[in-house]
Amino acid sequence: MKKGQPYQFSVIKEERERIDQTLKRRGFYFFRPEYIILKADTNNTRRKVNLSIEIKPNVTEVAKKVYSIRDIHVMTDYGNNTADTLESNYINYGGMKILDPRSSYKPKIFTEAIGFRRGSRYSSNVHDVSLSRLINLKNFKFVRNRFDLVPRSDSALIDVYYYLTPLKGKSLQTEVSGVTKSNDLTGTQLALIWKNRNAFKGAEMLSFSVNGGLDFQLGNSQTAINTRRLTFEGNLSVPRFLLPFIRINPGRNQALPSTNINVTYEKLIKGNLYDLTSLRTSMSYSWKQNASIEHTITPVSINLVKANVNEDFIEQIFLIPQLISILDNQLITSSGYNFGYVSNSRRNSRQICLSPEVWKWQEI
Repeated sequence: MKKGQPYQFSVIKEERERIDQTLKRRGFYFFRPEYIILKADTNNTRRKVNLSIEIKPNVTEVAKKVYSIRDIHVMTDYGNNTADTLESNYINYGGMKILDPRSSYKPKIFTEAIGFRRGSRYSSNVHDVSLSRLINLKNFKFVRNRFDLVPRSDSALIDVYYYLTPLKGKSLQTEVSGVTKSNDLTGTQLALIWKNRNAFKGAEMLSFSVNGGLDFQLGNSQTAINTRRLTFEGNLSVPRFLLPFIRINPGRNQALPSTNINVTYEKLIKGNLYDLTSLRTSMSYSWKQNASIEHTITPVSINLVKANVNEDFIEQIFLIPQLISILDNQLITSSGYNFGYVSNSRRNSRQICLSPEVWKWQEI
């Protein structure tokens, strides 16, 4: 609300929410918007109203205190171990109490994802960021949390509880697709994808895929050439930078940064003319600056391309000199930077890619 603005009841209601959000960021966990009353005075004014913001007199002392964190409890398999919550079963790590009966996770992943620390002041920003990070680990089906007031008459401390329900660690997925092209080729593709959501007990995502495709001729076209593709791909995504000197601010980044490693072997067979073999590998680092901006840096990407041609294709090269480039073995190296922006309304999104042109299959 600003002086001189038209009177709008909706703005007055929203002002209570804004005040509440500001107080939540500053540690007033038990404060609520309904504790605020806005009084309107139209006496002795001409088409104007005087507004005053007050706290209701019956607000409890609990709502007026700034709270700090005492204990942080993390239950990694909530639902299967709800009764096994004895204090002796918890692991103390980094100021957190972690209940992980199966030792499925390294404790470090929770100290990186959860921004609260013992003795730190409560903040709704850290609260939201911590939940967002745990969800973005993609290891848990449900993520719930609870705050409990420490039972003392003069207490300004709260305990935090995180209840995590894990997803299945491993999965196998099959994908089948088909396509038709204007050159009378009809294609089909089959892919098998295996994933491990917690490969090394640090919420790493490891996946392997096998992809086979075939484009075959329909009709009487003399220009269409059957094509076969075979791809083996491996990906490893680690929810942290594999660089020891970089640290993440727990109050800013909505998701943990990630290191992504990719290795791909691909073979393209073009009828009886030639075949191309490609071996690619790359390493990239991704992180979110905030909810709208994401950065990806690829320090190195290497692509080795090798060609094998038969005599029939060599004869065509003399007729079309541009095809001679296929005979050359190529080693292509590159680096790249990708900047992504998504507006808060999610109606418009822009993405800027700053990277050299990367070699792709070219069908001839």
